[in-house]
Amino acid sequence: MTPDAVLAHLRAKLVATPPPGVSAAYVASFFDRNAAALRALLTQQLTPRVEGVPTAWGGLRGAVELAREQLVVGQRVVTEEGEHGAVARLEQVTMQLIEP
Repeated sequence: MTPDAVLAHLRAKLVATPPPGVSAAYVASFFDRNAAALRALLTQQLTPRVEGVPTAWGGLRGAVELAREQLVVGQRVVTEEGEHGAVARLEQVTMQLIEP
């Protein structure tokens, strides 16, 4: 769905049944006044999601595994499931195999 189609749908719905206390004329003028900003926002949000591309929040999207050296405490990251968060702490575990 294109940003213009989303805006047209939202405008039609909200003008037909505006929220309580808001007139249909005000809703229509809101969409007219803010059309460019709303279109830009929707264009950003509706872009295809590509793995490994930095998100607007500073994390990497998708299944890109980051090496230990690439992580710092407080860094914004995105899990493979798309959940956003920040690195809270870093731990290093070393395993040594000993055969009898």
